[in-house]
Amino acid sequence: MYVKTKVEPGPDLILQSLDVPLSKAQSDKIMELYDYGWLRSDIAKEVGVPKTRVNHELIIKRRGGGAA
Repeated sequence: MYVKTKVEPGPDLILQSLDVPLSKAQSDKIMELYDYGWLRSDIAKEVGVPKTRVNHELIIKRRGGGAA
């Protein structure tokens, strides 16, 4: 017989990392590569951030600011 243990979820580290701003150079590089037509996954590899962060930056830049 196996004993199942319940695992409590921990903090969502990806969502917490979205609160920390990227450097101006990283943010500009994401926008530049996106304008050139790069795929988001390739941008993430080039800049060295998760794809989720690239998506977040593009959404924030297109909407022109922070949260609603």
